[in-house]
Amino acid sequence: MPIKKKPQVKDEKKAPVKTGRPTIYNEEIAEKICDVIATTDWGLETVCKSSDDFPSYHAAVQWLLKADHPFTEKYARAKEQQAEVLGDQIIQISDDCKPDSKFAVEKAKLQVDARKFVASKLKPKKWGDKLIKEVVGADGGPIKIESQDIDLSPLNDEELVMYRALNEKLAKKNSGQDK
Repeated sequence: MPIKKKPQVKDEKKAPVKTGRPTIYNEEIAEKICDVIATTDWGLETVCKSSDDFPSYHAAVQWLLKADHPFTEKYARAKEQQAEVLGDQIIQISDDCKPDSKFAVEKAKLQVDARKFVASKLKPKKWGDKLIKEVVGADGGPIKIESQDIDLSPLNDEELVMYRALNEKLAKKNSGQDK
């Protein structure tokens, strides 16, 4: 006698199965993504891959490409905060490095340099290189100011009067007397 299979009954009360990652912007999801970015060294792609509740990397980038999108500002603030996380990691990596081999020291140096570079781009005012512009003369020496004698002999009396008046006016202006 053949074995009969039980007939399958469709349960109409079951919720539809979720198919894929979210693509429509959701404030709560955006906050969670930005919280992870602000407190770790993870990039957007890594964060998006970390949970099925997060959108795909492509969908999140589409949010970012719209300048007036609410996610753009949240993401920018999270990335600035991430610079602080990287700064903390720099100190931790340096302190934890055991110079028992050249490899360990080189690895730690590479990790520190990478974090310094990224932090300098995320928050340049705090972590970027400070550039100081200095005006110097030849070979780093002082600037030489040379005066030049002007031959006024070709000028007539009227032109000499105008030249002296202009010269006096410039002298007063440069000394702060004429404002």
